[in-house]
Amino acid sequence: MNKRLFLLLVCLFVVMIGFGVSQPVLPFYFRHLHTAGVSREAIAIHTTLLTSIYAFVQLIAAPFWGQWSDRVGRRPLILLGIAGSAIAQLLFGFASSLTMLYVARAVGGFLSAAMLPAAAAYQKPGLKTPSF
Repeated sequence: MNKRLFLLLVCLFVVMIGFGVSQPVLPFYFRHLHTAGVSREAIAIHTTLLTSIYAFVQLIAAPFWGQWSDRVGRRPLILLGIAGSAIAQLLFGFASSLTMLYVARAVGGFLSAAMLPAAAAYQKPGLKTPSF
């Protein structure tokens, strides 16, 4: 396997694991909310929304990042996606309020979406792009 392709797949793995790595932590956050007087129904809604906001923001932002990657290049967006995901995970880990959790997940989805179109547009150097 080509070294560049392997490195790209590792980077994609790291960014995509950011979606699921926070799921096991949510019950600990919400246990704190439950002791603060938030109902179980509201906790279930927040769990659902925090899970889906990441993917929703990726869905909305990916086309814009794809256009940007055509103009700027693939490498800067791949690096931005990795760095942005790391920063968003740190924000999520240090969040002290429900609002901060939502912001961290939305920022994580937005910045991780920078990598998806750039990785999808990867082509082997010297390979001609097919015309349709």
